[in-house]
Amino acid sequence: DSQVIVQDDLAQGTLTPVVGGSKVQFTIQGSKIPEGIPWYMAMKSIDNAKLTSGLSNIVEFERDSTPPNNVTDFDVQVLEETREEIETVFISIEFTAPGDDQNSGTASAYELKFTQNMTLLDDPYWDDLDMTHTISEYDVENGTLVPELSGTNVTLLILGMKFEPGVTYYMGMKSYDNLNLASDVSNIVEFEIEKARLHQRSLVAGARS
Repeated sequence: DSQVIVQDDLAQGTLTPVVGGSKVQFTIQGSKIPEGIPWYMAMKSIDNAKLTSGLSNIVEFERDSTPPNNVTDFDVQVLEETREEIETVFISIEFTAPGDDQNSGTASAYELKFTQNMTLLDDPYWDDLDMTHTISEYDVENGTLVPELSGTNVTLLILGMKFEPGVTYYMGMKSYDNLNLASDVSNIVEFEIEKARLHQRSLVAGARS
């Protein structure tokens, strides 16, 4: 029966009964339940004599179908700082934090990618860019990639050694919610670390569709 939860429907946990009073928790695969419409769920228990309990409380729920909003103010600045007569280049990244469902709540993950070919930041090519084109927590000198509450101003400082001087790069970001639903790509920013002088300009202002 398509409306009965069986063990194969679980992504985590088990339907094998445990001793009375124990807390039971399991995760159902999202593909079992279509998104965007209300659902109701309840349960019964059966003993070894096939005697059946009464119906449990009934819970209403809906599978989330709303991704985070796309960031429209993604900004990259190339900064230079002199420490003990040594010039160090940093990449400053700023954006307004998106939500979990559009601009509500807190997203579960940020994904920032860069490339020399702007087209690769669009779907369906985004996922083809591997970790060598992705900003990780290890690249962050100051700040964090841990998502913040929607509307918060997020600032990250990245070491410039991640990028080759004299090369034009393009960078954008996506956000993901707790069900791994992805936002659209943010506005794309073009930047370059130059040997003689520092250069930055925003290529695209606002959201890209």
